[in-house]
Amino acid sequence: MSEEHKSKLKRPSNIEDVKELGAMLSIYTNDYYFTVLSGYCLTYIFLQTFNIPGSIFLSFLGGALFGLPVGLPIVCFLSACGASGSFGFSYFFGKPFLDSYFPEKSKFFGSQIEKHRQNLFNYFLFLRFSPLLPNWFVNIASPVFGVPFHIFWFGTFIGTDSIFLYVKNQVWPHKRSLLFKLG
Repeated sequence: MSEEHKSKLKRPSNIEDVKELGAMLSIYTNDYYFTVLSGYCLTYIFLQTFNIPGSIFLSFLGGALFGLPVGLPIVCFLSACGASGSFGFSYFFGKPFLDSYFPEKSKFFGSQIEKHRQNLFNYFLFLRFSPLLPNWFVNIASPVFGVPFHIFWFGTFIGTDSIFLYVKNQVWPHKRSLLFKLG
């Protein structure tokens, strides 16, 4: 990798960073597909597991590097796996954190989970589709309030990124070229 390309290798924080990174990595994707894919996967899971902002830009980058038919399933899978890492940490350490820093949100979330316990998968999809609570909070609070892992994982796989791409392409179709032609 050239020094110029090494300087461009960073976590994207805006759409211009995604375009630049996508253009640079697309050069290497043809010759080093599995290396680029592995690095992309590890970075995405790390960001999701530790709730570090920027995974949405990696979602766009996945589409630019691997195309929509390959990129979307990869992004959905990585989103679910990374969020599961957050779920796992929170299973052991989340309750004191939520009680200390987010007592009102926690109380609201817990009451809603109990209220919708009979249709929890549908409610969980609703949480992923809506801006009612941020995804990082849902990732941390779910194990604390007894959301079963399989509901969490499949709800995240279906809901997090796929709905974002759907809304972007149906509500703002004039931005379609931006999403799918980044590189």
